[in-house]
Amino acid sequence: MADTADTLTVEEFIRILDRRPDLLEALRQRVLTRELLELPEKFAAFAAETRERFDRLEGRADQTDGRLDRVDGRLDRVEGRLDRVEGRLGRVEGRLGRVEGRLGRVEGRLGNLEGWRYEAKLARMLPVFCMFNLNMTGPVVLMSEGMDYTPEFDSLVQRLLDEGKVNAQNFAEILDCDAIARDHESRYALFEASITVDESDIERAIRRSKQFAEILGAPTTPVVIGAEISDDLRESAAAQGVSFIHMSSRR
Repeated sequence: MADTADTLTVEEFIRILDRRPDLLEALRQRVLTRELLELPEKFAAFAAETRERFDRLEGRADQTDGRLDRVDGRLDRVEGRLDRVEGRLGRVEGRLGRVEGRLGRVEGRLGNLEGWRYEAKLARMLPVFCMFNLNMTGPVVLMSEGMDYTPEFDSLVQRLLDEGKVNAQNFAEILDCDAIARDHESRYALFEASITVDESDIERAIRRSKQFAEILGAPTTPVVIGAEISDDLRESAAAQGVSFIHMSSRR
């Protein structure tokens, strides 16, 4: 008796399909849509394409790794060079520091030399300044930087010591000035000299000339000599009774 759909069990139907691939394929064509039937083939193509892309990406990744390895090597060499350059710079900085120290000492010596030359020029020019700038008649330089005290100044100091008007301490401030001169009328001038005059030069000239005048009992003019002075300081000096005399720092 032939099998029919009404008498076949599920197990029997499956066995028939297993024996008849043509019936199985016909059943698939009847039950499944075209899209579902094409899905395995499309999936296989997609999988193949995906594997191909991954293969290409892996190849590129390998190339990138190789390039990165080469870059790392170059960076290592650059770092090595930078380390050597830093070492050299450190040694150069050390040398520059020593050179700067030497230059500082040279500048200090040059500054001292310039100061000594300025004081020597002052000693030569003082009689002229006293006559033409301060209107002193018959001026005599009693003491000046760069020269020994005159016998007259030694006698003056000794007389003041004998009279008890001065001692080594209170007269030391006055002796730190740059020069002292007098004229035949016993008028005195006390000098402070600086290539660039500042407020402290004016203050010292005022303070020391006042002390000298009080000890000696004679009029004493405070004088500041310099190569450079601001207009404000010049006006301030004049207002305080300080005479300013310009003397170039050139020889």
